[in-house]
Amino acid sequence: MKILLVEDNQGDARLIREMLAEVTTEQFDLVHVESLSDALKTLTQEPCDIILLDLGLPDSQGIDTFNNVYERAKMVPIVILTGLSDEAFAITAMRQGAQDYLSKNDVEPNLLVRALRYAIERKRLEERMTLTAQLTKAIGSSQEISDVYEKFAKGIKRLVDYDQVTITLVEEGMLRFVTVSSDEATEFVDDAVVPLSGTPTEWVIVNKRPNVEKDFSKEMNFPFDEINFGEGMRSAIRLPLFSKGEVFGTLNFNSRNPDAYGERDQEILEEFTGQIATAIKNDRLLKEAKRRIQELEIAYRQLADKAAASAKGGQESSETKT
Repeated sequence: MKILLVEDNQGDARLIREMLAEVTTEQFDLVHVESLSDALKTLTQEPCDIILLDLGLPDSQGIDTFNNVYERAKMVPIVILTGLSDEAFAITAMRQGAQDYLSKNDVEPNLLVRALRYAIERKRLEERMTLTAQLTKAIGSSQEISDVYEKFAKGIKRLVDYDQVTITLVEEGMLRFVTVSSDEATEFVDDAVVPLSGTPTEWVIVNKRPNVEKDFSKEMNFPFDEINFGEGMRSAIRLPLFSKGEVFGTLNFNSRNPDAYGERDQEILEEFTGQIATAIKNDRLLKEAKRRIQELEIAYRQLADKAAASAKGGQESSETKT
């Protein structure tokens, strides 16, 4: 767990460091800064898992301290460190987005670690609920499928590590790729088509469960793995997209980090595959409806043209007889 401690009192900072050192069940990487300006600079340069924030700093006081840090790092959980004089500010900060607050007078190692863990969990839960609501709204409002993919890619990035996200759809024994998001150049661009046989998607179709590969440098089970490894990827997870109990495609995540997808990550991703599958099915139905309407319009125009031609032929024949 990487912690950014923003605290100008050296004694309080040393106490926090000593408390974390007493915990043997978890490793902590503590980065300590003493001012708001240094905190904002550090947040720009180094990602962290959680922020421990003292509201009374040399260059900022009270709720303004929280507001400035929160504006710079809205996705990072913040736990306020309070003295007796700023507890009211801490409560206000919680109403505005902080996850918790701890009194410097009462904190002890187990309480500190528990507060950090709970704050991270609550923040993740908030993000999951937000993403669920966004996807539900996007799907319900009949937005373009690309809009749904974009919202999903941005939202899930805050919950699960990835460098590439693709969707593969089964179409007559072949796989068609849809690139949802990729930070890296990839061979599997939009609408690339490859045979289904021997692919991770085929494995998922047969087994009807996710396929997880922990480290391509140690083991490769599919030809795709070699390509992904060549593109700098180290691990992957492929999740089934279901329709009426059958798998019609997969949602695929690749990461540059080995062993990026554990049970927790799989649980989070499985929570959203149903919504993505619904969005894809809706998009297919919409495209099929548009295709049928176009066919009917063409058929109607052809009938109208024939009727007009027949009417004109009949009129010319009548004039000739006359």
